[in-house]
Amino acid sequence: MIASTIGQEFLRQRNAHTDRPLTPESYFQDVFVPLFFGHPNYFMPGGNSPLENPKFKKGTRPEAPERAERIAKFYKKMLDDPAGSSPIGYPSTDPEANTSGQVSNLSLSVSTAEAMLSWVGGGLGVGVDGGYQLLFTTPELLQLLEEGWHHYRHFLNTTEGIAPNQVNSWNGQWLAHALSAGYNPAQPLAGFGTETWLASEGPTKGRVQTVAWNKLLFGLARRLGQRPLVAYVYNLGQMNTTIGFLPLLLPDVRRVVELYRHLFGELDYARDRLALETIYGSAFSFRRVCQLGSVGVQALEPKGLRGLMPYVGNGKEGKMPSLTKSDDTQLVSYHAYQTWLLAMLDNKDLWEESEKAAHLLLAYEAGAGKLKANRGNNVQAVLKAPSRRKFQDAMEPVVAETHPPTAAVSLCHAVHLLPEDNFQYFLTLVRLRYAEFAR
Repeated sequence: MIASTIGQEFLRQRNAHTDRPLTPESYFQDVFVPLFFGHPNYFMPGGNSPLENPKFKKGTRPEAPERAERIAKFYKKMLDDPAGSSPIGYPSTDPEANTSGQVSNLSLSVSTAEAMLSWVGGGLGVGVDGGYQLLFTTPELLQLLEEGWHHYRHFLNTTEGIAPNQVNSWNGQWLAHALSAGYNPAQPLAGFGTETWLASEGPTKGRVQTVAWNKLLFGLARRLGQRPLVAYVYNLGQMNTTIGFLPLLLPDVRRVVELYRHLFGELDYARDRLALETIYGSAFSFRRVCQLGSVGVQALEPKGLRGLMPYVGNGKEGKMPSLTKSDDTQLVSYHAYQTWLLAMLDNKDLWEESEKAAHLLLAYEAGAGKLKANRGNNVQAVLKAPSRRKFQDAMEPVVAETHPPTAAVSLCHAVHLLPEDNFQYFLTLVRLRYAEFAR
């Protein structure tokens, strides 16, 4: 199955860069099993294989003699009955078991090499929040993951209180770290102490926390953002869940980053980068992202933005944006909102149009004199318009009372040319810029 394919690709790439290529059997027995299961704390559960069946006594881990005995039985099982050695991602041999999907009347045998490679592929799964795992075939990522395994073993062997069997969660945390802007290959663990990835309290104390999917995505875009990347997404547990192949549109993700840099400057981006990587994508769980069919600009919608749009659905108006003068954190969020909206509009000219519109409405209000309340209501009607037609209707008094009316007429023309689907994005951008200039 897919885990075997990933394991095979990993070994092929590994052998291509070494003077001592290994067969699946030799890599599995000489490298993988000693690293994953040759210590009291395992990297991953042994499942129904001899590695963990019969079950250990509660609170204990196998000592060296028992580990050696179990590993020997595991190897024998691999040779005698590969399909019964709990290969990762394969259906149960019991057709009535929870994980007995993919049942077929075709006689599909599992070879020893395939079973071994499935364990290797399973160890390469990259865990993200929501309990899902991603598999990659990109050489650079597979190399980083294998490097990370050795660091994980170091932490398990030298640090008290780390729960075993967390390699997939570790893979996610490690990969996000190794792809971060501050990563130094000469000091790979710098800035990556247990306080950054290990739960220190509560019911999950001692467990590796799963990495946020958007944090991992920005790391992938930073290093591999010149082309799309495909991940295989799944969840293995008491019930197996397969999402399938998910395109990660990394150039689109980079486009959002580049827009922020262009609009607000390199210094502001450097200051705001870590905050932005938590804001973008915060509107969706990873499962919801998968339902979009691909991970691109739409998946990066910031949480809270939808409630600031003119129309939020079910007949409800969105809240008008407002900015506190001294709240720089809020300003970063607003800048993230603006950048995402412009990326969705996919038209840089609309940034200038939104600025002109915001200044036009502010100037219209400022020139009100005794008619201030009336003009304020007119501006609110424009900013709350649920459609292009309602917008044009609301703009009539603004056009009539603006001298010369050139800018107001130009705004009406720009909105007329917008696709209806883009109107709400553009007006939300105007609302945000109006709030920023008004503070």
